[in-house]
Amino acid sequence: MNHNKNGDKLKFDKDMIMLNIRASSSDELLKEISQLFYDKDYVHDSFKQAIIKREEQYPTGLKTTSIGVAIPHADPVHVKQESLAVGILKDAVTFNEMTSGEPLNVEIVFMLGITDSGQHLIMLKAISEILKDREKLSNIRYAATKEEVYQCILPYISELLE
Repeated sequence: MNHNKNGDKLKFDKDMIMLNIRASSSDELLKEISQLFYDKDYVHDSFKQAIIKREEQYPTGLKTTSIGVAIPHADPVHVKQESLAVGILKDAVTFNEMTSGEPLNVEIVFMLGITDSGQHLIMLKAISEILKDREKLSNIRYAATKEEVYQCILPYISELLE
């Protein structure tokens, strides 16, 4: 059930985490984080532009009780391997909120590489559990190392990993 159409499980490790990102816009931020997927050959060449275009059409900003979060992703046709990247910003960047379209200051980005819609829902459910935990979200936002971020997220997604 946790396998995508290729039979591969989710790929997520410390190389897929960026800390203290400085970006002047959401587009710049999306380009920077998407590079992590290219470095691992998890996505097709079209991924970067697809994720920016999708974010414009279907905003993914989420206002939690404490920290602004975005969960950008592209259509499965742009992805080779089910994967997750996490970006923690030094200073917030403006995204549009998912339901209202209103500007939202985002400090954490969970970027998804999705190969199948069923897996998409499973990944979103795991991330929503993190978002409900105010303390965990704060620990991720203010983590000093990639290892700290990884250990915060791992319990929520461990069943999806190889």
